[in-house]
Amino acid sequence: MAEIRVEAARDLPSPPDAVYGAIADYTRRSAWLPDAYQGFRVTEGGTGAGTEFEYDLHAGRRVRHYRMSAAEVVPGTELTESDKGSSLSTTWTVQPGGAGSRVQVVTTWQGSAGFGGFMERTFAPRALAGIYETMLAQLEQYLTET
Repeated sequence: MAEIRVEAARDLPSPPDAVYGAIADYTRRSAWLPDAYQGFRVTEGGTGAGTEFEYDLHAGRRVRHYRMSAAEVVPGTELTESDKGSSLSTTWTVQPGGAGSRVQVVTTWQGSAGFGGFMERTFAPRALAGIYETMLAQLEQYLTET
């Protein structure tokens, strides 16, 4: 099984603290998530470390349920979300950049073996990268409207 890695980044005109605040506020996250995320729900906490949440991710023809737990690796800069039922982990990093911030989202997981793994390695990164590009654009719009 090989590790699969998907990443996307975007420069946003908002200051780093506003960007990080929006990412870490799970009670409002559904306001900027793309349609691929269905049933987003906070199950514990709500902001930053210790928050637990779940959703169904629709990517291509596949739907996968995730139960995530958030940890602040570097408070105000780096937030990691780990799935309780798999090796999937997503890390958000926010740094000063340009006239505002540079936000990066990176997801990794251990791919399946065999033909299913080949298909996963071939198609999942492309589908997820497209979802992330949409998500970052919607985050930017959310930040400029609030």
